[in-house]
Amino acid sequence: MKNCIRIFVVLLIALVFSTNVFAVETIAKDKTFMSLVKDEVCDINFGTYASFEKKMVNLDKENKTIDISLTAVNNDPGGHKKTITVDDDVAGEVVLLIDLSYSMRNPNNAVDGVTRKKLVLDATSNLVDKLYTSKSDIDVGIVKFSTDPNNEGSMNDAQIVQELSSDKTLVKNKISSLYSDDADMGDRTDIEAGLKVSETLFNQDSDKKKFMVLLTDGLPNTVSNGISSEYSDATLNPTVTELASLEGKGINLTSLLIGVTNDNYVNPVITPQSYTFAQNVTYEQLANHIFGTASNPKYGPVYYVNTAGVTEAISNSIFKDLVPDSHTIEVDDTETYKLTDIVIKDYFPDYIYNNFDFSLLTRPSKGTVTETVDTTDKSITWTIPELAPKESTTFTYRLTLKDNVDVSILDMDLKTNKDVTIDYKEGGNQKQQVHNDKSPVVKLTTEVVPDPTPTPSPIKPTPKDDTVAPKPIPQTGAYGWLALGGLGSAGVISAIYWVIKSIRLDKKPQ
Repeated sequence: MKNCIRIFVVLLIALVFSTNVFAVETIAKDKTFMSLVKDEVCDINFGTYASFEKKMVNLDKENKTIDISLTAVNNDPGGHKKTITVDDDVAGEVVLLIDLSYSMRNPNNAVDGVTRKKLVLDATSNLVDKLYTSKSDIDVGIVKFSTDPNNEGSMNDAQIVQELSSDKTLVKNKISSLYSDDADMGDRTDIEAGLKVSETLFNQDSDKKKFMVLLTDGLPNTVSNGISSEYSDATLNPTVTELASLEGKGINLTSLLIGVTNDNYVNPVITPQSYTFAQNVTYEQLANHIFGTASNPKYGPVYYVNTAGVTEAISNSIFKDLVPDSHTIEVDDTETYKLTDIVIKDYFPDYIYNNFDFSLLTRPSKGTVTETVDTTDKSITWTIPELAPKESTTFTYRLTLKDNVDVSILDMDLKTNKDVTIDYKEGGNQKQQVHNDKSPVVKLTTEVVPDPTPTPSPIKPTPKDDTVAPKPIPQTGAYGWLALGGLGSAGVISAIYWVIKSIRLDKKPQ
């Protein structure tokens, strides 16, 4: 029993010694003085226009607090433009609306024995070749029109020859079939019916650009119920209304008018008598009223050509309307410089984390910041979803010296932060992280140390009698921790020695 008591006492003494030896030595906050060593500013540029700044805005030496502001600014002036090459005007769906009225077949209108119809079909076949060669995803359809011999002025005046197709061979074969296809074609020109039937071929669910190509040598001149109304308001106005409606339906019109000149006059108006023009108006004047002029078209490009000019107009001019050369345009480029998903992390050294309390003084106007320091990496995080051009945001936090401070940080240059990192996206793309480890530097001492640079705000003068702080009450470890360590170690060894000796003595015969 005596041995047990003896062992317990010895171990208790050893424990007291070792506890005092390895305990962290502290000094009271009010026994220290804080001074500014270096007023460094942490500044970081990120993205094309943005900047970040972290700086000290106040140092309160009396209360031992340091106020730090963090500011993010997007200096983007906005209004960015860029030039791009586009081919968005290229046709994706093309309907060829071909006039097969008598005037197109009339040998009197032929050039070198070649009728207008053959010239148009030859040039159209060449146009189809060029379209499919230039665009792999183009669709072409064909509609023919004139009048129904038995019922002029009806929808039967126009007939679908070929639905929209991506098969060039199929389309060209249908064009070839038109060379001999005259039996069911009438004498007059029902353009309105041709326009309406052609509209039905377009795919309304497709986002391809839609073009209608009207190839004709006449103007609206139908006969209804045996009464001629050619070139009257009754005939012209429905066609004009249909032409005007195409743009609203997303259909682009290109028109070729063959042999429509000022050399020929239209037939006198028979009925009704209400007519926009006087009698004996020329074909071109009437065409200008309907389609507009070549220089000032009403519903899309319009070409006035004689019979000899058909091939050039269809194969080249109209082809360029359908497949224009690539061109440059200026477009808005704001998205390229858009800043999003900004994450700013401010890391603290261990000596700041262990000896200072963190608190928010203000919150940012944009984004959110953590209100406590993350214990895993000693950091706070500021998250900004988006920073618009010319927008800035800022917040301030305070570091307050704790009531008891680890003496090991006395007389050290204390950086108030370890590093600042910024992750962000610009134009939707994740960019490389940027960082800066500059920060304001302070020092804690037991004597007043003059600052090398002025403090950011006035500091109360130290009373004359307190220019030197009173020496702190001696505490374990300030200058004798090595001695105490040696003493404690000796005590532990001595205790072990006496325990062993006591056990041996107890084992000796009595």
